[in-house]
Amino acid sequence: MDTSLPIAVLIPAYLAENSIAEIVKQSLIWTSEVWVGDDGSSDQTFFCAKEAGARVIRFEKNRGKGAMLRALFDEVKTNGKNIDAVITLDADGQHDPRWIPNFWEQHLKWPGTLLIGNRKGSMPWMRYGANRLSSLTLSALCGQWVPDSQCGMRLIPMEILEKVEKTVTPRFVMETEFLWKAIKQGFSVRSVPITTHYHENWSSHFQSLRDSWEIANYLVRQLSMRLINH
Repeated sequence: MDTSLPIAVLIPAYLAENSIAEIVKQSLIWTSEVWVGDDGSSDQTFFCAKEAGARVIRFEKNRGKGAMLRALFDEVKTNGKNIDAVITLDADGQHDPRWIPNFWEQHLKWPGTLLIGNRKGSMPWMRYGANRLSSLTLSALCGQWVPDSQCGMRLIPMEILEKVEKTVTPRFVMETEFLWKAIKQGFSVRSVPITTHYHENWSSHFQSLRDSWEIANYLVRQLSMRLINH
């Protein structure tokens, strides 16, 4: 078993008792540093993750993906040792941990760059449309092509994690905010092609209309501020 990669895998999870254990076990093939954030689940997510071998932190009440990612980032910055980068994965099973070494290889090739997955395969049509719109908007705003801005599988070097201004937005907007702030602070973003798995009973906590509106609203505000400042 290869546990030599100096990375921490961070998995925000909510109501993921049916998928989290396998994701943790597959991630542990590549690193011993697997951290799960249980976002106030009412099922057995916490115990399934812990029994599978992850370090687990927990919110008593559901606070959303953005808040949990911030907590995981703070946790690894405080307690992580000999970590060069973090890799974030979703807990619903759409991100295959077998892609972790691909991200690591790209990290060695492009150190100091934020790597974000570019999902290939059949994405639910509402998710696809919302993702394309936000990706095109973010790319135009920041001057870097980001084809899949909402992909939750990312490699973030510790340098970026420590230097990017702390995010403040809730839920899924936080991931777009982090990308925007990293780019604004001069960091580059590159994409890594990945395949995704949407099984028959797959469901997401991403609410296409509400969350897409909140992401679009955030990007419009940033564009407005940029125009005012210029």
